[in-house]
Amino acid sequence: MKTTDHPLDPQNLSLEDNIFNRLSNETALALDSQNLFYLLQHTEVDLSTLTTAWHFLRNALKSAEVKSLQSTYTDRKINTLSIKPIPPLPSKFHNALFQQETLHQSAPILLTQLTWLQNICPASCSQIQFNLQMQAVYKQLCFNASGHADLLPSCRALLETTGRQSARILHQSFDRHHDVLSVMIDLATIQLALGFFPRLLFPEILGFTLAYCQTPNLINICHPDFKTNAPFFNLHQKRKQKAIAKIQQTIQSYLTLFIKDRPLLWSRIQQGFHLYPQALNDCRNQLNHFFSQPLSVAEQLGQMLQRKLPAAFGHHTGIELQGIPLEQWLHGLPENTDDFLKALRQSPYVDQNHPENSRLLQLFTFKGPMHGVFTASEQELWRKWLKNQSADRPIPPYISPKPIMSSRQLKKQPPSLTNRALYHKLINLDLTPDRQPLVEKWLSRRLRYCTLFNISPFKHFDHARFDAYIESCYRREVDAYRPLHGTPKISKPAYIWGIEQIAPMILIDGCWLQNSLRLQAAYPEISEILFRIYDDELGNGQLEQNHPTIFQHLLESLSIKLPPVHSQAFSNHQGFIDSAFDLPVFMLALASFSGRFLPELLGLNMAIELSGLGKGYLKLVDEWRYWNIDPRIAMVHISIDNAASGHTFQAQQAIQLYLDEILRKSSQAAEVDRHWRRIWTGYACLRLVGWRFKLQLPIFYGLKKIITLQNARHVK
Repeated sequence: MKTTDHPLDPQNLSLEDNIFNRLSNETALALDSQNLFYLLQHTEVDLSTLTTAWHFLRNALKSAEVKSLQSTYTDRKINTLSIKPIPPLPSKFHNALFQQETLHQSAPILLTQLTWLQNICPASCSQIQFNLQMQAVYKQLCFNASGHADLLPSCRALLETTGRQSARILHQSFDRHHDVLSVMIDLATIQLALGFFPRLLFPEILGFTLAYCQTPNLINICHPDFKTNAPFFNLHQKRKQKAIAKIQQTIQSYLTLFIKDRPLLWSRIQQGFHLYPQALNDCRNQLNHFFSQPLSVAEQLGQMLQRKLPAAFGHHTGIELQGIPLEQWLHGLPENTDDFLKALRQSPYVDQNHPENSRLLQLFTFKGPMHGVFTASEQELWRKWLKNQSADRPIPPYISPKPIMSSRQLKKQPPSLTNRALYHKLINLDLTPDRQPLVEKWLSRRLRYCTLFNISPFKHFDHARFDAYIESCYRREVDAYRPLHGTPKISKPAYIWGIEQIAPMILIDGCWLQNSLRLQAAYPEISEILFRIYDDELGNGQLEQNHPTIFQHLLESLSIKLPPVHSQAFSNHQGFIDSAFDLPVFMLALASFSGRFLPELLGLNMAIELSGLGKGYLKLVDEWRYWNIDPRIAMVHISIDNAASGHTFQAQQAIQLYLDEILRKSSQAAEVDRHWRRIWTGYACLRLVGWRFKLQLPIFYGLKKIITLQNARHVK
């Protein structure tokens, strides 16, 4: 592939001329960084949020330390790209109290680590060695030798040792707790945001990942003597060290390919490299600052009251302190916090001789008018204030989140697109996400159509009935196979033409699962299964085992030359019939909304994997061998899709896990059946969306033969 045809070609991925910068001219929309942190965890992220994330990242990269950038590149300089050690916190903070607080503060960073690599190998780059290598790095860091994800579970187990709800930090409500420093949320947001721009920011991601692997976790930086029985630290620090060489090799290969752009790419790699330790250093410094200047109990009460103000007004009519209405006191917060607390201490609500008998505390009891207003820890804070005690742990200062200027989503509806145009847009959706509303509308229409024209094999779901149905489908297909005797009914030219027609689908094999890791927070087991299937389709990091690459070799062996799959020229290729894009466009669209349409995705995945077994592929192998056509792409699917433990088995397992989870949450069989019907709709989509292509394939080949014969006669 020429560099000008490469999906990572810097010439085609300008940081200054892309939709996110063009949208900066639209009406500005303020979105604080904590809300951005939450929104980026959604399975589907809208254009406005993506634009905000883009500007947030660009600002972070611009502010990264660049004084040590090396202007020229040689292979040796990668080995000298190293992190300057970040100093630990002063020894006075090396005790269990501060260590546990540092661990809690680190939660957003730990729980979002490596999310920037979760979509590093999208369909547009599924044959690119650099992306496959970085996906292999992600697996090496996040999965154990048995192929199970253990990074996030071990991280959650570690955070549970704090005795606080650190592991729940990814929930929307967490950003309202305000007990984590804003710089921690900022770094976590950087990690999340990078994952949405795998091509635009590929050099920065390379540098960022290398820095991550060279740097200890924040808790180890701040407290080198931190002791714990949790396996998290030793396990993943060893994995980081092993990954460094592979990342350096990827960087070298990447810079070798794009020689013309090497100086700019090298500086961008370094910028991403310096961003990570600088952000960690900011976290360390902020920890040191608020550990050194802990808030008093009165200051903590002031912050707590400030957070509760919106819900407080209108509930204290007739109550006064020193002749001033309580509502007026509340309106004066936080400026009058000291005067308010002084007036409260001198009021009848406080028994200064016996603080534990204060009327104030009685207000918080079950029969009191303020029952449920303050949590147990907040009530304990009031008790400390009444007794003039000091705080038992530092509390970070409350800082109102700074708004990030973004842009509103375009109001005008984009024009409808042909399937060819949609294919190109969906392959490059990370570069042109403005088409998401159109894609969602298109997908919803197709799903409604498929809902109308399919009948479920059974109305009420249970495991035994589902297992029996899949087994019967598998057995029917296997039993229908008969070895080839004589000449195949389909000629070699017909097969070659048909192979060209399925190129839009097979060259992006597995594309329907390319966003499976976005499901990790809500459905960790299902996400792991789907990602394992996707990784298999891409060859588990090995280009020679990559399904699109195997098919590309088949095309080349048949002298079929096609433009790169991500290019406009590919979707415009006149050798394809229009219906060749029907099914791949549906697969790409469903992948773009894998959270909203997860049941349908699971059903489609089941249908695709099951279709690789039995008569169809076995017959194909026989007939291709007869015509001396390399059958390896069909043989790979027969093997890897097996029903014993392969993709068919895993697809079946994912559906059962999903419906078990629905039953656990709803406790209603009717709800399970409703989701089963959605799964079956997805299953039926493979047949219903693909019917036009299946019908037109022999018709158009027949027309092609007639035209070819007529042209030959005309020439004679």
